[in-house]
Amino acid sequence: MSDNKNRKVFQILEFIGLSIFAIAFFVNIPFKPVTEFLGEDITSFIKQNSPFVFIFGIVLAGISKHLKNKKKLSSKQITRDIDGEKDLFDKIESDDIKLTARTLDWTPIKSGGTNFGTHRLVQTTPRRLEFKISIGGTLFCSLFSLIGAAVGIMFYMESKEIIPTLIGSVFFVSGIVMYYFMSIPRVFDKGANAYWKGRQQFHSFSGLKAQKESVALSDIAGIQVLSEYIRGDKSSYYSYELNLILVDGNRLNVIDHGNREKIRKNAETLASFLNVPLFEAG
Repeated sequence: MSDNKNRKVFQILEFIGLSIFAIAFFVNIPFKPVTEFLGEDITSFIKQNSPFVFIFGIVLAGISKHLKNKKKLSSKQITRDIDGEKDLFDKIESDDIKLTARTLDWTPIKSGGTNFGTHRLVQTTPRRLEFKISIGGTLFCSLFSLIGAAVGIMFYMESKEIIPTLIGSVFFVSGIVMYYFMSIPRVFDKGANAYWKGRQQFHSFSGLKAQKESVALSDIAGIQVLSEYIRGDKSSYYSYELNLILVDGNRLNVIDHGNREKIRKNAETLASFLNVPLFEAG
């Protein structure tokens, strides 16, 4: 199936998802022309299962929109086989730095991490890549908010109890806050010769001086992927960091999540885009 046909299919599915959501909304108002058109049986079914219908419509529309806009990111394998008698990877050599994998710092920059993929790499233009929040990350945050809202409303409506209502409100707000921070874009823009973490748009690196997490693309000497074992009371898992290696030897974390296959593929694509080597332990 061609790309154009794929896009049309996803457009149709997105429209169906939005239509399901709209129908559920009008049935619950209720909006008489819609309920009369659907008939008593269908209207009654939607009312009885309205939360599931709303969620199904949103998820179908969201996934379809994501797949419709998804672009294939070309990447090339730039990692090297490990040889016990040689350096693990190619050397980085410049006036400021001369490093091999053995001389790099392999301790995690950020402790902790999730056990699923929180971000996806998107090519927004031929000269720009962005890490954006994934569907899994969005659903994770939404689940927090939905559970919190449901618990808070249920206890308030039935018993007017303050403590359970406040607990629900905390979950609701936590989901919103998590989404706000997780959805901050990580941008690699060749036009601006800059990497930055933030929602603002910049056209040159000179405008990024006040931006805390930013660096000129020309100052990026390599990409590093490393793992961290997260041990919990009930479960343990590996989380993986994707870090930038700078020409002065410092490192800057970009993302940190638990999907190794995705983070390795993203690292390869990013290294190819920036024309720098990729360093990975193990």
